[in-house]
Amino acid sequence: VFFGFTYCPDVCPNTLNELKAIDAELRDAGHDPPRITFVSVDPERDTPARLKSYVGYFNPEFQVATGDHGQLEALTRQLGMIYRIEAHEPGARGYAVDHSASLLLIDPQARLRAVFPAPHEVGGIVADLAKLSRG
Repeated sequence: VFFGFTYCPDVCPNTLNELKAIDAELRDAGHDPPRITFVSVDPERDTPARLKSYVGYFNPEFQVATGDHGQLEALTRQLGMIYRIEAHEPGARGYAVDHSASLLLIDPQARLRAVFPAPHEVGGIVADLAKLSRG
């Protein structure tokens, strides 16, 4: 799971490229990669169609999600992540969003198994995920 937003100028596209590389390396090594989910913390601008198009550019198999701010705040707090949206006028498009850049590994029982803080080292994450998949 990675929290971000589609208007992010640097962290989000870079991280999605890293996730794309992680996914490819795991597949090439014969491992099943984890399901990648990009969660937008900017539901005001990130419509479902925009999210799908944006994330699909990196990998159409990646999942997308968002919610209202109450849902997003509850989820990010539960997982130890943060985000903050710059004060802006309703309907404005040019505002900043600060967010955690960590990658979270959540198991099928919805337990947090690992946190990969930024900066992300693709080879190291691939090795860690391969070890975790073996048990």
